[in-house]
Amino acid sequence: MAEPKHVEPFVLEKISNILIFIALIALVAVVWWDIARNSQVDEQATISTFEECVEAGNPVMDSYPQQCMDDEGNTFVDEVTPDEYSQDEVKPITEGVVMTGELICLQHRDVEEFETMECAFGLLADESEEYYALQDADETQSMLHDIDVGTQIEVIGERKLEPSDRYQAAGTIYVNALTVLDN
Repeated sequence: MAEPKHVEPFVLEKISNILIFIALIALVAVVWWDIARNSQVDEQATISTFEECVEAGNPVMDSYPQQCMDDEGNTFVDEVTPDEYSQDEVKPITEGVVMTGELICLQHRDVEEFETMECAFGLLADESEEYYALQDADETQSMLHDIDVGTQIEVIGERKLEPSDRYQAAGTIYVNALTVLDN
């Protein structure tokens, strides 16, 4: 029968020191990871203004006034005072809308000057009885050309509140989705 090998105490001490060192490194890594994770959560929790949202690296939406959305879905609006921009720099306000109404051909503002056969698509809104120009948000496809004028529709899109120079319209709706409603 073979006799068990004798390990020198010096070798056992070295091995145990190496294992203790590896355990300490693992413990430090776990503590560092936990601190880093908690600081990111604290940073997100402290966002309360548009500026803080932007500084945290969150996306800024192309709107006026500008808006920033954090990872939680909270939106922060850039507070703009009238003194910050001249009238020439002020952009028209856009907002997401869902509107129903009748698909129409918009009338020209100056009916005496223009008499054309074209049809600029518009919406006579049910709620406000205002006229809005309709434009496909994606210019590569047209949702509007396949629908008869006079049809009741629901549009989802971005409304730009800027009166048309050419047509009798309070603004333009850039249509993302359109539904023909049952009459």
